[in-house]
Amino acid sequence: YVIGDPSTANPAIFTEPGSSDPGPDGLVGLMYTVIPAVALVCVAAALGHLVTQWAMGRDAPAGEMLGVVARRWWPLLGSFVLVKLAEGAGLLGCYVGVFFVMALFVPVAPIVGVEGCGPFEALRRSVRLTRARYFPTLGIALLMGIVATLLSTALAALPQGVAGWIGYQDGWPLLALGSILAEVIVLPFVAAATVLLYLDLRVRLEGLDIDMAATRVLDRAR
Repeated sequence: YVIGDPSTANPAIFTEPGSSDPGPDGLVGLMYTVIPAVALVCVAAALGHLVTQWAMGRDAPAGEMLGVVARRWWPLLGSFVLVKLAEGAGLLGCYVGVFFVMALFVPVAPIVGVEGCGPFEALRRSVRLTRARYFPTLGIALLMGIVATLLSTALAALPQGVAGWIGYQDGWPLLALGSILAEVIVLPFVAAATVLLYLDLRVRLEGLDIDMAATRVLDRAR
């Protein structure tokens, strides 16, 4: 939920100098941060369902993946809020606590998408999976965040440079274009990496690959 927030590296909204009312700009900035984060949760849940269906020998159509997100929107949103509250509590530890929470709750969205857990059960399930491999999970999460930030910054650099050259007042469409391009490319990357981390944890700790192979064999024998 916290790794790879590409929006922070691509500000497409600038407050004009001398503005005395930061309210609307603050609201827009909040939406600009929250919407990609919620989208990341939904994409990770949908991709989790897709990958597990691939592993079982079938393709999940786009409508089926959208249906998974639609049916589980409440657990996805509830777990998102709970994780953000936990991150907020982690800020009290001089930001160190944020990294602790990040490692524990990285696979929450795929858990909801694949296993259909409720928000509280998804958080408990995530802790059970990650605590056995806490430091590898933390390292992978940090690496994913760094790569996502660098990629997002690189994709937005050219539009931002051109917009700065012609002036931000006239170049704001370029800023928006660079931000959208970064989101479209980086967000699926972060979601896919999160799903792979979730599946890796289940393979290492629960033998998920063996279970799926046995399921395929039984299905063929019927």
